[in-house]
Amino acid sequence: MVKKSIRIFNSLEEQEAYHKKLMLHTTITERFRKLYQMQQMTRLLHPSKNNSRKIRIRKWTF
Repeated sequence: MVKKSIRIFNSLEEQEAYHKKLMLHTTITERFRKLYQMQQMTRLLHPSKNNSRKIRIRKWTF
């Protein structure tokens, strides 16, 4: 379990380097778990629309 703390970075590059260093020490299972959590959060923020498609066929008569 990772201890939660607040970190203040001076630049985006420093923040990115820190997160890359953290990811180097994780297992594949932990990475997939984080990916799954991100997917679940995305589904909460952007619920899927009704994916059923309706096809209408119109007969044109003159």
